[in-house]
Amino acid sequence: MTFAYTDADITRITGMIGQTDNFLNQPDITIDFKELEKTKRKFIAYELHAQTLGEYVKCKRIPRGLRSHLRPTMFSNNEQFCKKWEAILNKCSIDLMVAIIEEIHKELPKVSQSGNETETKLRNQASPQVFTEGKRKLTDHLQGFRMELQARKHTKFQRDAADYEEGTVYRWETNRNDRGGFQGRDPRGFRNKPRETRRARVSTETSDSQDTSLPFLGGSQSSLTADPEDTNEGAASTQETSNTDNTNVDGYGGEHLQ
Repeated sequence: MTFAYTDADITRITGMIGQTDNFLNQPDITIDFKELEKTKRKFIAYELHAQTLGEYVKCKRIPRGLRSHLRPTMFSNNEQFCKKWEAILNKCSIDLMVAIIEEIHKELPKVSQSGNETETKLRNQASPQVFTEGKRKLTDHLQGFRMELQARKHTKFQRDAADYEEGTVYRWETNRNDRGGFQGRDPRGFRNKPRETRRARVSTETSDSQDTSLPFLGGSQSSLTADPEDTNEGAASTQETSNTDNTNVDGYGGEHLQ
């Protein structure tokens, strides 16, 4: 013999539970605030990255992450050939920066719209008190994120300016060996030439624009020195913005992208 509740039994028994406040179907405001923060951080990262790359383009400097690692294996002792080689690499890097800036400006309106839609959703779902408090915390966290990102970009901008000041932008070995071949990379990673020669070459590239219009990048870079702890950076500069999609925003104060 089998047993089964009839539809009438099910209705009668479940009706004994009483009315609930429908808490299971309430929207999760915390998740929405985290999504809003992630979107806002992405907008800030894109915006600052475009501004920073714009300054590099105006100063005619190449950030380490966008410098080509190609080096002349033929005619590397020919000064004119090396100048031409550098000019070609510089043009490639400049065009890459311009392409990134252009693409960022296409994406910014989409990111902004996504943030506005999430904020409107929150405003409609949350009570005024909860929304106001959440926005206050979010504003504080975003301000801290912006300041930290600006500080890191400022440090890198100074470091890259020091590379030009010291003539260490491209690290090639240009001396021939005794048999007429080409030597490998110098173990120190720098060209075996007097710094004055390299400095004279790069000075013509940067003399027309030594100052930056962005306050957080820090004005004239003509007397900066390199950061001794950051001489082996291999990550591209675009990593800072590409990682924003994986932002950890737990508690509205999580770590941002790289």
